[in-house]
Amino acid sequence: MSKFFAMEDSTSESESEDSRDSDSDFGGGARFEKGGRGQGKAGGYRAEDSEESGSEDEEKRVVKSQKEKKFGELTSIVKNLRNHKKINDVSNVLTDFEELVKKFEKSKKVIEAEGVPNFYIKCIAELEDFTNEAWEGRKKMSKMAAKSLTTLRQKIRKYNRDFEEKITAFRANPEEFDEEEEPPAPQSAGGGDAGADRDLEDGADGGGFLAAKQAGGRRRGSQSDDSDEDWGGDSDESSSSSSSDEDYGGNLAAKFLKRPGKEEERAAKKKAKQDEKDRRKRDEAHRREERRREEEGEDKDWEKVDRGGLAKAQKVRLFEKGQEISFAAAVKKLEEIRKGRGKRGTDKTEQIGTLQEMEKIVLENGFGPGLQIKVIFDIVSAIFDYNPSIAVSMRAELWLQLLDNLDRLFDLLERHSSDIVIGASVPDDGEMLESAPYMIAECPLTQLERMDSEYTKILQNSDAHSTVYVERLQDERRVCSLIDRLVAYMEAKRDKQACSDIDLGRAYSLRIQHLYYKFDQDWAKRVLQSGGLLNAADVTESQSMREMNRMCQLIYQGNQQRERTRAILYHTYFLALHDQWFRARDLMLMSSLQQHIEHSDIATQILYNRAMVQLGLCAFRKGQLKDAHMALVDIQSSGRAKELLAQGVIPARFERTPEQEKLEKRRQMPYHMHINLELLECVYLVSAMLLEIPSIAAHENDQRRRMISKNFHHVLKINERNTVNGPPESMREHVVAAAKAMRQGKWQETRAYIINDKMNAKVWNLFFQSENVKTMLESKIKEEAMRTYLFTFSSIYDTLSMSCLAEQFELELSQVHSVVSRMILHDEISASLDEPTRCIVMHKTEPTRLQQLSLQLTERLSSLVDMNEKIAEAKNISITSSGPRQFQGQQQANRGQYADRRQVRFQGQRGERSY
Repeated sequence: MSKFFAMEDSTSESESEDSRDSDSDFGGGARFEKGGRGQGKAGGYRAEDSEESGSEDEEKRVVKSQKEKKFGELTSIVKNLRNHKKINDVSNVLTDFEELVKKFEKSKKVIEAEGVPNFYIKCIAELEDFTNEAWEGRKKMSKMAAKSLTTLRQKIRKYNRDFEEKITAFRANPEEFDEEEEPPAPQSAGGGDAGADRDLEDGADGGGFLAAKQAGGRRRGSQSDDSDEDWGGDSDESSSSSSSDEDYGGNLAAKFLKRPGKEEERAAKKKAKQDEKDRRKRDEAHRREERRREEEGEDKDWEKVDRGGLAKAQKVRLFEKGQEISFAAAVKKLEEIRKGRGKRGTDKTEQIGTLQEMEKIVLENGFGPGLQIKVIFDIVSAIFDYNPSIAVSMRAELWLQLLDNLDRLFDLLERHSSDIVIGASVPDDGEMLESAPYMIAECPLTQLERMDSEYTKILQNSDAHSTVYVERLQDERRVCSLIDRLVAYMEAKRDKQACSDIDLGRAYSLRIQHLYYKFDQDWAKRVLQSGGLLNAADVTESQSMREMNRMCQLIYQGNQQRERTRAILYHTYFLALHDQWFRARDLMLMSSLQQHIEHSDIATQILYNRAMVQLGLCAFRKGQLKDAHMALVDIQSSGRAKELLAQGVIPARFERTPEQEKLEKRRQMPYHMHINLELLECVYLVSAMLLEIPSIAAHENDQRRRMISKNFHHVLKINERNTVNGPPESMREHVVAAAKAMRQGKWQETRAYIINDKMNAKVWNLFFQSENVKTMLESKIKEEAMRTYLFTFSSIYDTLSMSCLAEQFELELSQVHSVVSRMILHDEISASLDEPTRCIVMHKTEPTRLQQLSLQLTERLSSLVDMNEKIAEAKNISITSSGPRQFQGQQQANRGQYADRRQVRFQGQRGERSY
C-alpha cells in the first residue's frame, strides 16, 4: 500500500471518530458547516472539531472523584458569596450561606472522610467578620437588608459554634488556610481540549470547553493564517499525521499502548499546563485590579490587606549584612521606625514585626535594659495603634501579645528599679538609654490604663454566653496581676519621693475597679464559721477590706474631685456587698452625693446608680425595709432599670444616631458585673408590699392619702382589671397574690406566696445567708399582717388580748407588745395598754363606716357650693361692667355671645350637680 492510501485511511479514521465524539457531546446531532451535507469545502465537518477529537483520542480519559465534585460545588457557592459580599448584597449573601450549609450537609459523608476543607473554614470565618462590620451600619441599610443582616448574624453565630476550634486556628494563622480553594479540573496530559470535554461529561459548565476551543483556534491560527479554509486543505497537519504513523512502522495499535516513562511525561505536561493556567489567572486579576484603580483614581502604591486576621509580618532586615551594629545606629534605626507611626502608608503589622526584630538585636548586642524598655514601649504603642477604631475591640492574638509585652516590661522595671527613672517627669530630649541611671520618657501607668479600657471593650463586644467570653474573663487574673505590680512599683517609688500621690491615686483607682464588685470569700467563710451572728463591729476585716480602706483613704486626701467621688461610690458598693449596712449608709449620707450627682459625667452617674441599688439590697437583708424602698424607688419607678445600670440598651422613644448608639454600647457594664434585675424588682415589690398594705388599711377611706409606691399600686391595678386570675406563675404575680392575702390578715398565705420553692430558686437563694433572709422575711410578714389586722378590725373590738394576737400570728408576746406600743405612740390607733390583764383597750374614737361616708359626702357638698358661688359672682360682675349698648348691631351680636355663654355655664352647673 502506498503512502498516499495509508494517509487517507488514517484521515478517514479520524473523521469517523470525530463524528462520534460530536454526536456524544451534543446529543447525537452532527455538526455541519453552513453549506449542507456535501463533501467539499462547503459541506465538510469543521476542522476544529476534528482536531479536538483527535487530540482527545491520543490521551487517557480522567474521571472526577466524588471529593472533587463535592468540593467543586462548594467552591462555586463560595465564589458567589464573596462576590455578593463585595457589593454588600446582604440578601443574596444570606441566600448563598443557606445554600452553602445545605450543600455542606449533603456532602457531609465525603467531607468527614477527607476532613473539613480549609477554604470552607475561611469562608464562614470571614462571613462572621463581614456581619460584625456590617452590623455597625445597619441603620443606613434598607428595611429588607437590615432584616436579612439580622437573620444572617444569628445563623452564622449559631453555626460557627461547631467550628470554633478551627476558626480560632484560622484567626491565629490565616496563611495556613490560604491554599488552593478550587480543586483543579481533571485534565489530560496532552492538552486542555480533552479535559474540557470530560468536564462536560461530568456535569460541569461549558466554560472550560469554550476556553479549550479558543485555545485550539489560536494554535491553528499559528499554523495557518487562513482559519476559514476547509479541513482537507491543511497540508501541514496531514504531513505531521503521516509522519507520526511512520514512527510506529504502520502498526497504529502500538501508537495507543502505554509505554514506560509515558506517565512521567504526561504528569510534567499537566503540571506545565496548570502553571500556565495559574499564571494567566494572576495576570488577568492584576490587569482587572489595575483597570479598577485607574477608574476609581486610587493610588497604585496601595496594597490590599486581607481582613481575615493579622497576617504574619515578613522578616525585615534592619541592618545590611556585614554592617557594624552600634548603639547609636540602633537608636537611629529605632527613631526611623517611630517616625513611621501613624502615617498613611505604614503597614502596622510590619511595624510590629520590625520592632520585635529590633528588640532581638538589642538583646543580642547587649545594649542594656534602657533601650530594651524603650523598644517594648514602642511595641505596646504599635499594638494599640493597630486597631484605631474606638468601637471595635482588639483581636485575641493581639491582646495576648500585648499582655506578654507588658509582663516583660515589668520584669525589667522590677529588676532594674534602682537604675531607672521613668515617667512623664522625664523630658523627651533628656532621655538617657545607654548607661545607668537610665532616663526614659514613658509612662507605664498610661499604658495600663489604656490596657484596662481595652480589656473592658473586649468583654463588651464578646457574647456573654459563649466560650470566648469565658476565655477572655480568665485573662482578668493577668490584668489584675499587672495592676498589682504597677501599684507595688509606684509605692516603692513613692517612698523614694519619685512618685506623686496623684499618680499613685490613679493606680489605686485602677486596682479598685477590679476589686469593688467582688465578694470576699474569706470573709464569708469566717462569718459562716461563727454561725452568722457577727455584727458589723465584731467582724474582723479581711485582707481585701483592709486594702480597700487603705486605697480609698489615700484618694480621699487628694484634690481630684472626680476621683474622690468615684472612690466614695466604690467604697459604698463594696461595704454594702459585705453587709456593712451602717458604714455604707453613713458614708453615702456624709458625702452628700445626692445633691450634685446629676452634674457628674455619665459613667459616674451609672456608678452612683449601682451603689444605691447595692445599698438597697443590703438594707433589705438587714431588715431595714423603709430604707431599702427609699434606695430602690428612683431606679424601679422609672421603668428603665436596665438602662440606668448600664446592663443593656432599651429601645428609645426617638431614633438614635449611629454615634449615640456607639456611645451607649461603650458605657455598658461587662456581663459578669451585672446585678440581677429580677432579684432587684422582687426586693423592691416585697418592700413596697410590706409598707403599703398596712398604710392602705389604715387610710382606707382617706381620699387624700399619699401613696408610698406608685409602681406597686400600678401593679395591683393591672391585676385587678383581669377578669380571671389564675394561680401565680411569675415573680410579680406571686407578690400581688401575697398582697391580697395580707390585706385580709392571712399571714400564712402571704408567707406561702413569698417563700416557696419557685421563689427560692429565682430570688432568695441568690443572697448570702439566704436562710437568715427568709427568716427575717417571715418575721416581717407576721408583724405587718398583725398591723393590717388591727387597722382593719380595731373599730369592731372593745378589747384585744395580746396573748391571743401572739398565738394567732405566731409571735412572741414581747414582740406583740413592742409593735402595739409603737402604733399607739405614733397615733396610728386610739387605744391603751392594760398591763395587768395584757389587753389592748380600744377608745372608740374612730368613726364607723357610715360616719366616714357621711363625712366624705359633706366635704363634697361643701366644695360644690363653693364652686357655684364663684360662678355666680363671676356672672354678676360681667353683667354690671358691660354698660349701655350704643349700636343695635353690636347689641344683637352681644346677645348671641351671651346666650352661648349662658348655655355653656348651665351645662357646667348641671354637670356639677350630677356629680
